[in-house]
Amino acid sequence: MASFRTLAQQGVRPLVLPDDAELCSVCADISWPDAGAGIAISDVVQIADIPAGVELVDWTFVSDDIDSHGTPTVAFTLGSLNAGKTAISTAYTAAGGITAGQAGGQNVPSGATAAACFTEGRSAARTIGLVATAATATAALAGKRATLVMKLRAGTY
Repeated sequence: MASFRTLAQQGVRPLVLPDDAELCSVCADISWPDAGAGIAISDVVQIADIPAGVELVDWTFVSDDIDSHGTPTVAFTLGSLNAGKTAISTAYTAAGGITAGQAGGQNVPSGATAAACFTEGRSAARTIGLVATAATATAALAGKRATLVMKLRAGTY
């Protein structure tokens, strides 16, 4: 299992965090590693740290095409990572629900999983991340990017 951290998660590009009820749109950019092997099952992307008291109200995930195979397979689950940052502890999507990297595009929350991100954030800090549920069939990561656009608000104000 490989793991990598975005610049936002490393603190190089800190997130602007809300301090009131107004929604704050925050972007965390992912520069896919130029790895020849591509994405493997269980690879982890640590996207951003969200402090206690900040609610993730909504999100949109946008990605370049990172799987150039005729039948692309790459897929991720988005959610908060466990303490060891090795797996999803609270999923914000169905398993494998992030498929934007298959041909380039976007994913948005849907159904019951959409509520998980909103209710989780009032009491504990967490790291938002992706965990690969399907590997790239033909990796095309070099120079490719993705962005997680998060709509945040303060839990108390």
